[in-house]
Amino acid sequence: MKYLQQTRNITLILDVDDPIKTQWWVDAAYAVHPSMKGHTGGVMSLGRGAVYSTVNTQKLVTRSLTECELVGLHDVMPQIIWTNNFLTAQGFVMDSAR
Repeated sequence: MKYLQQTRNITLILDVDDPIKTQWWVDAAYAVHPSMKGHTGGVMSLGRGAVYSTVNTQKLVTRSLTECELVGLHDVMPQIIWTNNFLTAQGFVMDSAR
């Protein structure tokens, strides 16, 4: 609560690039839960500021950090594909990946 009280005057700034360019960041943490499952997080931006974020416990126990990262990407990939298809269907021209 102290953080929220001290930062209540900081404004959230969102801005969209033209053409729309979705940027995603996905990360995973290996064996951080008592069950030894990993944790996945993903964030999407359309230019400046995060417009979507997700976090969840992975559904299976992985044997390495690399496998944990792959499972994390696999968990977020459906949302990445859906978002791209949705924005394209709305008529937005998507910037190609580099």
